[in-house]
Amino acid sequence: MCKLQAVSLAILLVCTAAQAATERTVEVSFLTKGKKVIPLLCRYQSIEVTDIKLPDLVLTNRLTQPATPVEIEVVGISGGERIARFLVGRKLLDDFITQVNPQIKRKLTGRQVMDGALALGLGLGETTVDAANLSDGAVIKPGQCAVVLLSKIVYFHYVGIDKIDGLEIVVTVESGGARRSVTLPVPLTFWESKNRYVFPLRGNLQVANMPMNYLAHRQAHSQEFALDILQVHPDENGRLTTCRKADSPVLSDYYIYRREVLAAGDGVVVEAADAYPEEDTLGPANWSPSASAENVARLTKKIGRRLAIAGNYVVIRHAADEFTYYAHLSQGTIRVKAGDKVRAGQVIALAGSTGNSSEPHLHFQLMDSKDMLTANGLPIMFADVPANRMNQYFIGASSLACSDYLYTFLPPKK
Repeated sequence: MCKLQAVSLAILLVCTAAQAATERTVEVSFLTKGKKVIPLLCRYQSIEVTDIKLPDLVLTNRLTQPATPVEIEVVGISGGERIARFLVGRKLLDDFITQVNPQIKRKLTGRQVMDGALALGLGLGETTVDAANLSDGAVIKPGQCAVVLLSKIVYFHYVGIDKIDGLEIVVTVESGGARRSVTLPVPLTFWESKNRYVFPLRGNLQVANMPMNYLAHRQAHSQEFALDILQVHPDENGRLTTCRKADSPVLSDYYIYRREVLAAGDGVVVEAADAYPEEDTLGPANWSPSASAENVARLTKKIGRRLAIAGNYVVIRHAADEFTYYAHLSQGTIRVKAGDKVRAGQVIALAGSTGNSSEPHLHFQLMDSKDMLTANGLPIMFADVPANRMNQYFIGASSLACSDYLYTFLPPKK
């Protein structure tokens, strides 16, 4: 009896070890903690537009041999049917991982002008990756991981009569001469604002860098649905301009400068920062990406990096834990403080050009928490700017989104 038990135990141990070996794989997970994948939706008559910023991925090698990503397939699903497919091949993955992973490792371990957790957080949110285990290239050793910034490689944009309601990502790796595929189902969060919001400025307005401009705010985590708002007037030739004098270095020459910024909805102020000195604003004539980075580094020592980048700002909490964020405000003009209750349309500050700002404008966004680094950006529509302001044929949208610019006139509230 004891001998039989010993044999049975030995067989059980062998089976368990074999099962564990077969379960080893390359794990695929999100790079950003708490990441919500939120489709941007527009309806054009009977046509559905579904635009999705794809999640960035971490590939962790649990195999006993090195693994190399050779293909990533992104599949859009409607009613259980696979109707859209985007494919990333081996060469692109190899080139991208080899370039990007060392940069991420340096940002997590080094200290440069705008590196470290803050710079990484601005673009990617709170990351899950451990720099010590990060591969330098596309060959991932056992126990190592590699980052694939899928949001920078593939733009998922589908136009058709069907609405995308599901998404999956299939990652294929090569290891030991064999190929293995892992499927990651991606939950989609279809977001509609839980509150009624009004536009935070009045007058002749230009809305720029909207979400379908992939090279602007959409690159950053919490800024995915952010807007840049300016004021415009026609020049002597009838062309709309943001400034009384072309390329003027004087902030007051810009029509939006020190215009009233309004609370977009009822809520409570949770943050108000006013320590960015307006005399340290670079101004349009001197602004460039490199000059701005140097200015941020210099001001970080005085006022901290968040304020050095955002300039003076206000964050308001609304019902259902939605937060509006107003940045680049003029110094000394913020009229609210943390704890103040505000009403929709109430003046909270004046527009400026503090922080990383190329010219006077209001940076505005909706978020699911107050932290500009870790919050998910949320789509937002306004009661006074319907979807057909973007295009007369649009009958619905989850966000102002469809082009790089939108011009509109909103009369002052009585």
